Amino acid sequence: MNRIKAFIFSVYFFLFILICEISLMCISDYKIIQKITLKIMPVLFLLWLIIFIIIIIKNILFVIKLYKQNNAVELLKNTKYIKLSLIPFWVINFIVTLLIMIILIMGTRGFGIILIPIPVCFAYFILLVTSSFSIAYILLQNKNKKIKNYIIHIILQLCFVLDIIDTIYILNNNKEER
Repeated sequence: MNRIKAFIFSVYFFLFILICEISLMCISDYKIIQKITLKIMPVLFLLWLIIFIIIIIKNILFVIKLYKQNNAVELLKNTKYIKLSLIPFWVINFIVTLLIMIILIMGTRGFGIILIPIPVCFAYFILLVTSSFSIAYILLQNKNKKIKNYIIHIILQLCFVLDIIDTIYILNNNKEER
């Protein structure tokens, strides 16, 4: 569970860095703050990115270990924890990203639209990591012949918002393992 908590903390920390950077960049009267921001924030982001990648690798290895051990209970418990605790992140991330994109598109007279795939790809990368627990659980349940339509569940786990709905569905249908 500590791996999961570290991942969740790092995702929220990224959101904090993003909001701080935007807030500090909006203070146009304070040139010193802007200079400091331009020097510190990229370093802080790079440091976060390195730590985040290490945490992701540890989580993926943990998922593989749980799958090989046929530990459906632990996979389901981690799925529930990681999916439900990141709901506020997804809401805040959507709002912040939308505001940034609106400002970029308006500020560049439409040329900022080419930057839209960057935050979407980053968010999808986070979705893939959070879905690894549930996909491993679904595959394990399919291997044990305890789930129907496993391909549909996997596809739903790879779609924003639908992954949460599918996770709730899986949790409700597997009460004996919770």
